[in-house]
Amino acid sequence: MFVGINGGPQFPFSEAVSFTVHSKDQDEVDYYWDRLTDGGEESQCGWCKDRFGLSWQIVPDRLYELVSDPHPARAAAATRAMYGMRKIVVAEMEEAADAAIVAYVIASTLASRAPRYSWGIQPGLWWGTLVPKWLI
Repeated sequence: MFVGINGGPQFPFSEAVSFTVHSKDQDEVDYYWDRLTDGGEESQCGWCKDRFGLSWQIVPDRLYELVSDPHPARAAAATRAMYGMRKIVVAEMEEAADAAIVAYVIASTLASRAPRYSWGIQPGLWWGTLVPKWLI
């Protein structure tokens, strides 16, 4: 049960009181978001206000899984994606997380295969050219 009292002008209504709606999937997020923002307003990261000015956060359960992913690159990418959203769109967060892991794997693979060069000055070349030592 929740009870709200009109405290008069000395206690104005603010975002200090808000509700969170946990949603099992994107359809549920869309359902609540569409109804609460009808006559209300959208904000960042899943927050909105209904037509009465009450703040709500519509949170898909998958959001918690993505932002707490054991792989730091996936978690960071999902979090960055969420920061750019108004309504949380799970598919976009998953795409960002998946892209981050692909980029991580590619970068790791390239770094492990990159040749290791020592550099030196080749005497006798024009102005002492800097070249890999294996060429000297």
